[in-house]
Amino acid sequence: MQSRSLLWAVLAAVLGFLAVTGVVYFSVFSLGNPLALVQQTLRTVTPSQIQFLKSYYRQSYPSWLLNILFGNPGSSLYGGNLASNIASSEGATLELTLLGFLIGAVVGVPFGVLGTRRSGYPARVVALLLLAAPSSWIGAELLTTFSVRSHILPSSGMQSPYPPYWWGSLFGDQLSHLIPPLTTVALGSFAVFAVLAGFEARHFRSFPLRWAIRAVAMRTVGRWGPCSRYCSAWGSPWRRPSGGQGWGTGPSRR
Repeated sequence: MQSRSLLWAVLAAVLGFLAVTGVVYFSVFSLGNPLALVQQTLRTVTPSQIQFLKSYYRQSYPSWLLNILFGNPGSSLYGGNLASNIASSEGATLELTLLGFLIGAVVGVPFGVLGTRRSGYPARVVALLLLAAPSSWIGAELLTTFSVRSHILPSSGMQSPYPPYWWGSLFGDQLSHLIPPLTTVALGSFAVFAVLAGFEARHFRSFPLRWAIRAVAMRTVGRWGPCSRYCSAWGSPWRRPSGGQGWGTGPSRR
């Protein structure tokens, strides 16, 4: 029975992958005239680039799919393989993702729990607004405000290629370049954690705030980590004792 369920799951995943890639291929290669669009977008296009584009857009779906599966998504108009160009920026992307995730979790969970209290209506509004706002718009507004208008922060790159450095030092220069993209990623992660923590915190409205925050955090982490075996049936290792005197400070022993 389990093997049959696994087989159906694999089959559904394969069919879903083929459907998604088919839609992408049809959208890129069959709709309109991609070559004319590129020629209108770029100011100067060399004959070799035009020949490259013609050969690229003549690919069949099986040929294009096999190239994608074997790590060859294509070549850049300006030279180099796309896979290697993308891989060169993976370090910065991973750094931003992990730091943004960590900051969003640390700040978002207490903020979401606070939003379930009687005075927490503004916190709920802020979390929902940030969740609804596109990250691209938030990033553009940050660059417009702090880079273009006020010139407090740089607008691109990981650091300045040569002195004078931002904020007077190499470390300050790297930090100033990190702030705009990290803030954009962290705000998106913060909104998600705040909303999810708000849903979880509904079970702990009668708890003191600091215990509610700890319970929600443990309930969230416990679903993925080894501490799940310490969680009680309704999700938290901190529960009110049956006698009603004080608050539990450790895992329940039911």
